[in-house]
Amino acid sequence: MSETPSLLTSLAPTAFHPDSIALFLDFDGTLAPIAEHPDAVAVPPKTMKALAALAEQVPLAILSGRPIHDLDRFLSPLMLPAAGVHGLERRSADGTIHRVPIADDALEAVREALSPFVMKNPGLLLEHKPGSIALHFRKRPELAEACAECVREATAAHGDALTVVPGKMVLDIKAGAATKGDALRAFMNEAPFVGRRAFFAGDDVTDEAAFSALQASDAITVKIGPGETAARYRCAGPETFAEWLMSLARTMQSLERENELTHGKSKGR
Repeated sequence: MSETPSLLTSLAPTAFHPDSIALFLDFDGTLAPIAEHPDAVAVPPKTMKALAALAEQVPLAILSGRPIHDLDRFLSPLMLPAAGVHGLERRSADGTIHRVPIADDALEAVREALSPFVMKNPGLLLEHKPGSIALHFRKRPELAEACAECVREATAAHGDALTVVPGKMVLDIKAGAATKGDALRAFMNEAPFVGRRAFFAGDDVTDEAAFSALQASDAITVKIGPGETAARYRCAGPETFAEWLMSLARTMQSLERENELTHGKSKGR
């Protein structure tokens, strides 16, 4: 397998134009470094500055396993178009909320089945999200196999009603069939994203669905961090990616100023 080219050395921010690109970004591990507890994450100030600048220049959406209300909290005061819970919920640029059908009874049965296991093993966390339950074992990595087995047993009776999505030290049990790839395709059929070249960056297994969804297009896909991937480019980590985003924001702002000057001169003739 050939090595994935580096984003930093292979794709300069000057290759993009604000009139032709649409940005889609994962949250944990891409914009915010991974933390032991879901509530302990923080988006670095330089990343927030880059996002605020880019949101004024180009269509920008966040695709995450987190609920949209969580994304709004961590990205405040920004409120961006977003897809949450791996595509189960989505907020369009006009503020419209879209949700897929959820197998609530099956999800509740799994929650009840997993709760005793979590209570017996301090350090595990059972996170409740709209249409999903996430079993986190970052503080107890030695329980990875036990967690996987417990989730298999808890979901076995529910067939296709539930989907288990493995992530970094987490198992997400979804009660709906949508993925980040589905959410991205939906965004690309709506204003202001439609007709633009998609750029998507993510770090985890769940982002591979979006990478794969874009393979047949001229989209730019970026894997943040190590691991096998269908992405076309790679970036070392959130800090390095933040620097690239800042450079992209400066490039977009420079192009806008040049455009204003050009149009201003044209009007003055």
